[in-house]
Amino acid sequence: MAYTTIDDPSQYFQADTYTGGSTIAFDGNSDLQPDWIWIKARTTAENWRTFDTSRGVGSSTDATKGLVISGAAAEEEYEIITSMNSDGVSLNTSDAFLNSSSHTYSLSAWKFNGGSTSAISSGGDIGIATTSQVESTAKHSLQLYTGTGSQSSIGHGLSVAPDWIIIKNRDQGDRWFTWFRGDGINTDQGLFLNATDTLATTNGFMGNENPTSVFIGLGTGHDTNASGEKYVCYTFSSVQGYSKFGTYEGNGDADGPLVYTGFKPAWVLMKNADNANNWVLHDNARSPNPEPGNLVDEQLSPNSTNTEATDSSKIDILSDGFKCRVADQGINNSGHTICYAAFAQNPFVTSKGVPVTAG
Repeated sequence: MAYTTIDDPSQYFQADTYTGGSTIAFDGNSDLQPDWIWIKARTTAENWRTFDTSRGVGSSTDATKGLVISGAAAEEEYEIITSMNSDGVSLNTSDAFLNSSSHTYSLSAWKFNGGSTSAISSGGDIGIATTSQVESTAKHSLQLYTGTGSQSSIGHGLSVAPDWIIIKNRDQGDRWFTWFRGDGINTDQGLFLNATDTLATTNGFMGNENPTSVFIGLGTGHDTNASGEKYVCYTFSSVQGYSKFGTYEGNGDADGPLVYTGFKPAWVLMKNADNANNWVLHDNARSPNPEPGNLVDEQLSPNSTNTEATDSSKIDILSDGFKCRVADQGINNSGHTICYAAFAQNPFVTSKGVPVTAG
């Protein structure tokens, strides 16, 4: 049995909830200074918004550069995030969208490199220079680059081939291109995080090149590589006991497929590649005490402004993975390919070979 290299996943990823207030302090076992966050109101219909330390986090008087996940809009400046702290986030108290005392919110946070960037220069297999943050243990990386309009590539700095890639044009109202490594997914195909669309096919996304341990190929499409336009790319590789990205096949039954991850998930994102359904997100912050047993059903959809729903999408959170518990077209349509991304609450087996209890 392969053991994890990360005994405490909360050093690198945490999901949390909060009610409007000036500061969010994370509840994980370890302190986490985030570099990338997603925020969504649970109790009112508002857009998802995302911020990162490479594109820029302001102060109480300076703007932070943000993007809307549930839409295609270009990057805008917000006076929402005032700082990424050593164990949380400070918010502008006057913001009505993400910090109202009348509502509760969902927050997902990842660590990259504390906002410290380095250049991955063009040359060799790398065609476009990037400004990058790399978390080498958890295998997260973040790249900023300017498109060329010609088939090219960017370096990602992970030293292993990526399994999950998200790219967004910062200058234009283009879609959130999203790629998963898995059965039924080719390199000329992709999904869109802001849409219900089924799997789209064009070599304009990644130039029909397999991502390697060094670079990600780019085609000529506007979603990933328009000439002179600025892009952000978030890249992840699976780490034993910490993260897993891939696909599974639905069976159309309430006794659905068991997806082995090698850890107890804290966060699971799913999308049916063959049917025009919403994305589905479950996490342990919004469902801290699954009832009955291991069942969670609090659902948010990154492509939608809708409030949190229950009962439409159910999974069991297990010590070594998750299991679908509904014959739902979004996560378990018979014979369909379902893409997923999962991050750990705790590994199934520690780095010393000790099994971790399910709690």
